[in-house]
Amino acid sequence: MRQRYDTTAFVNELIKTRRKGILLVMVGLVIVGALVAGYLLMYGTPDVPLPQRALVAAHPQAQVPISPPAPTTATLNMTLAKKGLVWVDNEAVGPVPISTHEADLTPGKHTLKVKMGAKILSVMLTVKEGETYTVTFDPKKAKPEIKKEE
Repeated sequence: MRQRYDTTAFVNELIKTRRKGILLVMVGLVIVGALVAGYLLMYGTPDVPLPQRALVAAHPQAQVPISPPAPTTATLNMTLAKKGLVWVDNEAVGPVPISTHEADLTPGKHTLKVKMGAKILSVMLTVKEGETYTVTFDPKKAKPEIKKEE
């Protein structure tokens, strides 16, 4: 003989199980939210250093001056005599028209390469923080001209 089940009790048991599962998910989300909020309160955003944030929190009426950061890059101006393709550290900058192309470089050694027509000119350049360099590429000359601006 076949066994009979009480469908009402079975459905009620499923509903209870589903409610428990939903409750566990909600509790988990609350815990994760509390952890994220605690992290943000503890470490905050990276644009304001921690000691200055603490001073502002302790004395909200006092204005803490934040000095602008010192330049951490060097400026490079590349002048091309003809339209050409430019690479900086083997990364394509793209086609550059007959004019000046400006780029910011991190301090250190960099390789500049320009292809104008069939001629390829390349130069190694060591730049220092906060300085400006002008490199002129002319296919009629054997080497690019490098000037450091004061």
